[in-house]
Amino acid sequence: LEAGEKMSRIGKVWGLSASAVATIRDKIGASSQAAPRLTRSRSLVIENMEWLLSVWTEDQNQRNVPVSVTLLQEKARSLLEALKWEQGEGAQSATFG
Repeated sequence: LEAGEKMSRIGKVWGLSASAVATIRDKIGASSQAAPRLTRSRSLVIENMEWLLSVWTEDQNQRNVPVSVTLLQEKARSLLEALKWEQGEGAQSATFG
């Protein structure tokens, strides 16, 4: 939503209705207003991985390829390893809990 995507488009990608997306947005907005603001710098590698994962997910949806949580996690790991390798950080440091 922050990037300008429409709620209906986001809902379609995640298998939700536009009203469900709106409800989630409202709940996140309400909880973030109540919580104190914490800032945390995010790695450019992580941001690039998330963007590439988003593009890949959209491509899979366009092709009507089902994407499970496990497949999404595996793709995220492989993208992160590749990006870290490209930037010389080494693939072994790419771990998830």
